[in-house]
Amino acid sequence: MNWYVHWLSTDNTSLSVLCGLFGLLLGSFYNVVIYRLPIMVHRWKAGLRYADFNLSVPRSSCPSCGHQITPLENIPVLSWICLRGQCSSCSNRISARYPSVEAATAGASFLLAWTIHWGWVLGIALILSHMAMVVTLLAHDIRNKS
Repeated sequence: MNWYVHWLSTDNTSLSVLCGLFGLLLGSFYNVVIYRLPIMVHRWKAGLRYADFNLSVPRSSCPSCGHQITPLENIPVLSWICLRGQCSSCSNRISARYPSVEAATAGASFLLAWTIHWGWVLGIALILSHMAMVVTLLAHDIRNKS
């Protein structure tokens, strides 16, 4: 057994914190998915290519001024707090939804790891809870835009 597997399977606090940190990172990616997937579907229906707009291209930017988000401005939750919820270029408001999704994903991941502990059941619970969060927010956005 590898040392890290033994460590995570015996130290529930470390496992929970690690799951929470990965939840923050995944929450940031889920924000991209939630924002871009409906646009990608719309573009696909219009016959446009994915090359210029997908989950990785173009880089994230301010919807108001187009300022490309730098890596330091893209740290989950922390950057939003440091920027006081505003774009560093134009000072327009950045929705609180972005750090909320990140924090909710981190919190759910932490709590699931804390409750379930190490094992395949935790993996399944994390996958299902993250999928439910993304699908719920996608459905909310699609319903409110139509």
